[in-house]
Amino acid sequence: MSWIDDFLDDGPDYAAERRSIAEVQALLLKAGLGAKLPLGNAQDFSGLAAGLMSDPQLFAMAAAALEGPHVPVRFEGTSEHMVI
Repeated sequence: MSWIDDFLDDGPDYAAERRSIAEVQALLLKAGLGAKLPLGNAQDFSGLAAGLMSDPQLFAMAAAALEGPHVPVRFEGTSEHMVI
């Protein structure tokens, strides 16, 4: 069983519901910076706290998005054609 299954099995009273929005925003900002997101992206991500807190599945997906190796997006091409 994965940690996401454990998280969602906690039922309607999951950990994020016992926190204030400001506290979850701070935690998401720290998590984003820890995942090596640029500051602006981490701040944008933390701004989603209220929406993420409303649904345990969204919250779990957001936490999972911060896991694992992150690599910069590489793109090349012209103004008419781009490869990402």
